Amino acid sequence: MRPRLQPRCTATVALAAILAATAPIIHANGTTNSCWSVESKRFTPIRRAADVVLLPGAQKVVAAMELDSDLLITFDASSGQILTRFGLRESSPQCLLLVGDRILLVQDKNRGPEVRSFAVADLKEDTVIPLADFRLYRIASAALSRNSRYVWLSSARTSSSLYGHINSALFRLDLQTRECSLILGVSKEPVIGRHVPNLAQPVPSDNCWQISSAASGEVLVSDIHTNKLMVFDEDATEPSRIIHLPFIPHVMPRECGRILPVAASGRIALVNLEECKVTNIIEIKGNPLTSCVSSDGSRAFFSFAGSNGIVQINLLTGSLLPDIDFSRTDGRHDLRDSARGYDTFNISTLRWADNPARLIGLGYDGYILMIAELVQDQDSNINHAYRQQMASRQIISCTFTAIVLKLTLLEAPLPPDNKLKGYLIDQHPKWEVELDVLPHDKKIPFQPGVRKCYIADVQNVFNSPPDKVQGKYEFSFVWNVDVPGQPGIKSFKALKK
Repeated sequence: MRPRLQPRCTATVALAAILAATAPIIHANGTTNSCWSVESKRFTPIRRAADVVLLPGAQKVVAAMELDSDLLITFDASSGQILTRFGLRESSPQCLLLVGDRILLVQDKNRGPEVRSFAVADLKEDTVIPLADFRLYRIASAALSRNSRYVWLSSARTSSSLYGHINSALFRLDLQTRECSLILGVSKEPVIGRHVPNLAQPVPSDNCWQISSAASGEVLVSDIHTNKLMVFDEDATEPSRIIHLPFIPHVMPRECGRILPVAASGRIALVNLEECKVTNIIEIKGNPLTSCVSSDGSRAFFSFAGSNGIVQINLLTGSLLPDIDFSRTDGRHDLRDSARGYDTFNISTLRWADNPARLIGLGYDGYILMIAELVQDQDSNINHAYRQQMASRQIISCTFTAIVLKLTLLEAPLPPDNKLKGYLIDQHPKWEVELDVLPHDKKIPFQPGVRKCYIADVQNVFNSPPDKVQGKYEFSFVWNVDVPGQPGIKSFKALKK
């Protein structure tokens, strides 16, 4: 379930008015477009992975293991089945990055950070690049420049016997020259034999530099001291421009399009990189853990502490879309999610995959590999989520208001019913009707946003010929919830408003 919305405080309102005067506050029932929903889910228990990366072709996932005896494990990206194991783990992996036909593994080997390069084809190691600065033994954020030359890394906060408390620092590794440069942060040269880094895992991502790579080729870095987003051109070490934010981000996706979603406790902001301004601010209760953006840059996905629901945002409109349920019990709380006794996964890593669309995550601090295959506008006769919220064998009269966007005469047979991207009103339809359903809070089919339905006779539904159907209509229908011998939706009618 999505964390409950909470009211904004006066200080937040004032700050948002200064930094993002045009940014509207989005509520959960705002108008939406098409959304992703879960078609199937897979859960694979593993021995704690630090990070995962999707291989070219999106058919395999490689995980870097923290507790397993193997360093890298390859999984099927659809079933979650273990395919191959490679390497003897002698280090503490931090993150994985895909660079063309190579996988880069940033790791801590005996308190000496280094980058190892593996060929995608056979996972054979070809290069090792030592990282001189000991602060990189724990990584808080990482991103690859779009020209595949630079790896941007931010170190996690740590401590040492020589320097005491060490704040996060920002580094850039040049893969051609193998030089690692300090970009932002205090310059501290370690003394061999005297520094003793804290062996604990990194603290939460607040107060660490967050990094993202934009489709335009720019690298985006959030300032840990002020509400600023620094934009670096591809080969630059100084920011070319600054974008003011309403808060200091704690979570940013590794990659984004022209809209960058950033999040902190209770807030998500959408940043238009072309216009250099915040366009939307979303108030949502909870602490974000991780995020990712779809490959076309149109959707953002956030996980929150204590929740199995993935918050889904339309980046083009700033709308909150229905959550993606990543629980094993499909949102019900009568069963526990595992024998370990936890009810929530606390998803710490999210990755997007195409063909088919999937979300791949790590839950339970890396002990569960999670794969959710998604479908867009999966609205068969009755929405599965609402079946679970309503008692079966009910007959319910429903209404909603929508704008008719398009009528299309079908020229080919429809796909099987379970693959329809819309509501099948009649068994042998001849018309596809595209509707923009206006906001409402009813738990019925035809949720707000762009929806499709399939009907046999336009005249029967609209009481008008197809060329006269346009504008806003009040729709009514009878919803048969698991009533034996009855269609899911019947008596579907539209009244011109």
